Amino acid sequence: MQKKIDLFVHCCNEKLAYRLDQRKVDYVVVGLENFSCRFNGYFDFDEIKRVKQAFKYSKLCVSLNNIYSEFEIHELENVLIKLNDLKVDLIMFSDFAIPQIIFEKKLNLKVHYNPETLVTSYGQFEFFLENNINKVNLATELTLSEVKKICDNKKDMYVSIKGFGLGFIMHSRWKMISTFSKYANVNEGKFNSINYLLIKEVERTLPNVIYEDKYGTHMLTGYYICCIKQINELKKMNIDALIIDSLFVHDDDLTLDFVLEAYKFSINNDLNESQLEKIYNEISKKCELAISPGFFGKHSDVLHTEKNIEE
Repeated sequence: MQKKIDLFVHCCNEKLAYRLDQRKVDYVVVGLENFSCRFNGYFDFDEIKRVKQAFKYSKLCVSLNNIYSEFEIHELENVLIKLNDLKVDLIMFSDFAIPQIIFEKKLNLKVHYNPETLVTSYGQFEFFLENNINKVNLATELTLSEVKKICDNKKDMYVSIKGFGLGFIMHSRWKMISTFSKYANVNEGKFNSINYLLIKEVERTLPNVIYEDKYGTHMLTGYYICCIKQINELKKMNIDALIIDSLFVHDDDLTLDFVLEAYKFSINNDLNESQLEKIYNEISKKCELAISPGFFGKHSDVLHTEKNIEE
């Protein structure tokens, strides 16, 4: 019997959280206002409490993925104590201050390490397991053969990777765009409440997305990573979970619901290449930006590295 692949879906509001629960998503991932970043919208403690109490099918994961300074540690401690009291199912983190606080305060919180770009080898897993971290998310800059090698050697580690969403490139606490805007005229786009720019080197064919908020400056790929065409290979290699990141994905027109159901159907059914290609093309039609397998596919699928080469 084939092993089940869990789905983690990023969620930006309470209404969507209940909809995802009804769709029996394994983990609904939410961001906490002032302590999380790169979400279309954020939750407060009251919303987290209501969602946790109301969920019938899904587990609740709170992603604390901001960059924290030493001046925020006391507040971060209080946040983790509150989340412990609310009995959230999982904390996704990138800053090791979080497991350290959980250890020191003897909190009953399970953790999932997701630094976006740093987990690239199974050689790191022994350290994680020794420190009670048994869930990690792999970097998206890995080929399928590299992911397979990691999964073949993961032992007791629970391994996830982003299956859909903008690829993470950079986060800085510095406000780079507002500084740049003082010296240049820029034309901003807008996604919901997020003002963003498209930025690229002169030689590149596809721009990246860059935006600034109170947490700093964030740069992401200008296309959504989509691994639907490689789903059969991922199922064979014993991956534990895929993350569907909804940043810059509309949920009010049900684009996110369509993507989610496409992944559920592809994971739960034995589909051939032409069937998966058809689903991939249907997702492409729904999405606002281009989609690509990225590092899951060929080198040419890593769209933000393409250059215009003059003859």
